[in-house]
Amino acid sequence: TVDTVMIDNEYGGWLATNHLIECGCKKIACITGPDFVESGIQRVEGYQRALHEAGIAEVPSLIVQGDFSMQSGYKAMDALITAGKEIDSVFVLNDMMAIGAMACIRAHGRSIPEDIAVIGFDNIELAASMYPSLSTIAQPMEEIAASLVNILLERKQYPNLSTKRMVFHPSLIVRNTTKKE
Repeated sequence: TVDTVMIDNEYGGWLATNHLIECGCKKIACITGPDFVESGIQRVEGYQRALHEAGIAEVPSLIVQGDFSMQSGYKAMDALITAGKEIDSVFVLNDMMAIGAMACIRAHGRSIPEDIAVIGFDNIELAASMYPSLSTIAQPMEEIAASLVNILLERKQYPNLSTKRMVFHPSLIVRNTTKKE
C-alpha cells in the first residue's frame, strides 16, 4: 500500500449543488467528466446526494457528459439548451467546462445567473477573471502540497512507518455566476 492524499470530491459535488439549491435553484443540470474518472464519479454522487436531501427529483436527462475541455462544456450546455430542457442552473465538474458552458449560455441569449446559474470546480485562476466571475469549488492546494512534502520527509526518515491516508475538504468560492438578485 502507498500513502494517499486526496480531495473529498463527493463533498465538493454536494457543496456545489447545495449552494445552487440555497440560491433557490430547483432544476439543476450537471455536466460530468468521462465516466471512468473516479473524482468525477464522486462529484456526481455529491450532486445526487444534495438533490436527494433537498427533496428534488433527479432527472437523468439533465446529466450530460463532457471530457473536461472547454469545448465539451460548450457542447454539453448546447445539448441541454437545444433539447429544450428546463434548467435554472448547472453544476459543472471542472472550471474549464464551466467556462465553455458560460459561453454557450451567452450564445443562446441567456443571462448568467439570472436565467441559468453556473458553478464549476477547481478554482483555476481564470475563474475569477471571467465575466461574470465563476463561482467554484476550491481545492486546498497549499495544504495538500505541504502534506505531501511532510509525508515524503517522514518516509525518508522513517521508511517503515504505516501508510497514511489524508482527505482534504474543498471549499465554496461564491462569485457572480450564482448570486441571485
